[in-house]
Amino acid sequence: MKRRDILRNTLVPSFAFVLASACISSEGESEDASAPARPDEGVVSNAPSGTDGPPVTEEPRPLLFDFTGSEGFKSWRTVDDRVMGGVSRSRLFLGDGHATFQGNLSLENNGGFASVRSPEIEETLRDIDKVRLKVRGDGRSYQLSIRTDRVFDGVRYRTSFETEEDVWQEVVLSLKDFRPTWRGRRVPGAPKLAAPDIRSFGFMVTDKQEGQFRLDVEWLGAE
Repeated sequence: MKRRDILRNTLVPSFAFVLASACISSEGESEDASAPARPDEGVVSNAPSGTDGPPVTEEPRPLLFDFTGSEGFKSWRTVDDRVMGGVSRSRLFLGDGHATFQGNLSLENNGGFASVRSPEIEETLRDIDKVRLKVRGDGRSYQLSIRTDRVFDGVRYRTSFETEEDVWQEVVLSLKDFRPTWRGRRVPGAPKLAAPDIRSFGFMVTDKQEGQFRLDVEWLGAE
């Protein structure tokens, strides 16, 4: 047999086999083969199965105050309108897996507020723009306050949130909604609230409704 006949008999079947294999491979691919590559493949997502939620690429930020144990409860203190001559009274005590801010609001002697304040937080908050808390209220309106200094009677940044009676709910508060106040009055010209400036938090009731109040708090965090 001539050399060119040998090459023809050897190469042609081999080429035909390769060509057929390529065709079979192409036809056997799923419809997703033409879809864009998934850059986050291999990243664990907390999104429920069947949803298009974004993958989670970092650990959630730890809670600032966790009242499911006694550690988050330490060093909180009450500051009521009695410092200005009022007669309102409040207390914060540790319950079964949560803290309870409870008391009696009175408008006597030009009073009308009760509050509790946290100790200073240990970490400097960065890259956060919201505060999230889990609470169970009595249907009244409450306020979360934030302090950026160590002055007892200084400026406080405050915003309100509503509660449903005897219903646990998660409340998300944007930092941009906190307004600077001093003794209940707006402070014009005060700087906007910035996360790295936050030193401490507080809960307050000042809705001008006399009588008993109760707010249970399970935890408070930032995100």
